[in-house]
Amino acid sequence: MPKRILGRVTSLYDGPLGTLRPDIAQLAWLCGAPDSLPLLPPTSLVARLDLLEAKVNTALKAQGCHSSVRWSDLVLGRAGLRGFSRQGYQSANGSCHVVTSPVGDLAINLARPSDADLLTAALGSAPLNEPHDVLDLVERHLTPGALGMAWEMGVPIARVGESRHARPSVVTTAYAALRERWSLEGARVVDLSSLWAGPLAARLLGLSGAEVIKVEGHGRLDGARQDSKFYAWLHEDKQNCLTFDFSSPVAMDTLRDLLASADVVIESSRPRALRHVGCAPEQIEAPPGQIWLSITGYGRHDAVAHRVAFGDDAAVAAGLVVRDDNANPMFLGDALSDPMAGMIGAAAVLEAAQRGGGVLIDVALSAVGGAPHEALPSVPTELAQAPMLPRPWD
Repeated sequence: MPKRILGRVTSLYDGPLGTLRPDIAQLAWLCGAPDSLPLLPPTSLVARLDLLEAKVNTALKAQGCHSSVRWSDLVLGRAGLRGFSRQGYQSANGSCHVVTSPVGDLAINLARPSDADLLTAALGSAPLNEPHDVLDLVERHLTPGALGMAWEMGVPIARVGESRHARPSVVTTAYAALRERWSLEGARVVDLSSLWAGPLAARLLGLSGAEVIKVEGHGRLDGARQDSKFYAWLHEDKQNCLTFDFSSPVAMDTLRDLLASADVVIESSRPRALRHVGCAPEQIEAPPGQIWLSITGYGRHDAVAHRVAFGDDAAVAAGLVVRDDNANPMFLGDALSDPMAGMIGAAAVLEAAQRGGGVLIDVALSAVGGAPHEALPSVPTELAQAPMLPRPWD
């Protein structure tokens, strides 16, 4: 192996070169083109995942919790349950695509039926039936103006690495009065979030003995329910699931009372959506020490709060990609920003409780990447292994 490559990959191996760490071998399985050798993830990413794992476990231990987690279970759990493999310029779950457009390399997530229609409308086109026709239109005709319009319309599109230096992964502001240092044991966590990042944070807080109450909208249940195995793994400890009609004033009064009784609130909605139903942080009579965890695509700052993101496109925005022989970006892992944001958010809540709480924790999916990653072709490996089923929760 050439010295210039050797220095980039040595830390990924157990002992002498030749045996990949099992967690990295499984992550590599999800990196690269399906008809080529898997690609090693960036060493800086592996270091960040190791750090996040240690941070979560240290925070759990400080709460008196005897459970511990491994990042491989959290990051690769869905891939193990679903049997995902690498798909190069298409995400592991098939909904997101990396394309080269007139405004640069982009990740476009067509996860919802409306996304393709909104995107073609932003481009001034009639609706197109096939995703490849939509992507072809983007590759040929996307302009900065159309991109901005797509963002305003809520289409999840990201430029490669655009958020790498935009903001820290966590921004914490004062929110409520402090109280004495408190434990998550027996605390009430109200989880308004859906899909992966927020529910994972709630699941990790549940390991500390918190009572987790999941809240869903009537007629708009958590989209993760479509994947029954993944949903069950992520929510197996949540005995309390409540459904509210967000159009009912009476129901919203009840929900606000529930939020005002919580020690921790977790949500993943754009700020204007919560304000519309009267459930934004500033509209709740927060008790002393309450912690509000907000996990969104690009954060709560007004300039970007309208933008929508899912785990795969947000990871591309964070610069979390591998690169082919021509240094073109491809997907790295499975919706990587989601589990990373969940780990970051949970650790931040656990640490804030040790200081008395009273804060709003703003976590952006697109800002989880940490250190910048190389824009060089990624290193192939023959040692990748298919992700395993996640371990049972302790």
